[in-house]
Amino acid sequence: MTERPGEAIQAMRSKETINISHGGQMDHVSSCNVFTTFKSKKKMSGPRIAHATLKGPSVVKEIIIGITLGLAAGGLWKMHHWNEQKKTRTFYDLLEKGEISVIAEEE
Repeated sequence: MTERPGEAIQAMRSKETINISHGGQMDHVSSCNVFTTFKSKKKMSGPRIAHATLKGPSVVKEIIIGITLGLAAGGLWKMHHWNEQKKTRTFYDLLEKGEISVIAEEE
């Protein structure tokens, strides 16, 4: 094989060395180091991150969440209902006392 200037990497037939040329200068690098870095990924150092694993739904958890949401919605509905009852009771009390009338006054 003939070597040309500016050629990035020229692999020789022997698997012992690889010739890397940069502007006509030659560096001899062991092919084992170069080829192993391409083939296998090195593990990075540092703490391992625990990833969440996907699991199926928990029946007990779903029941507890359902009961909690049902009680919260029921409590809000009852508070609304009690407020409407209070308004109705106040209206009829005022009507009975004669403070208000349902008949429109003529002018």
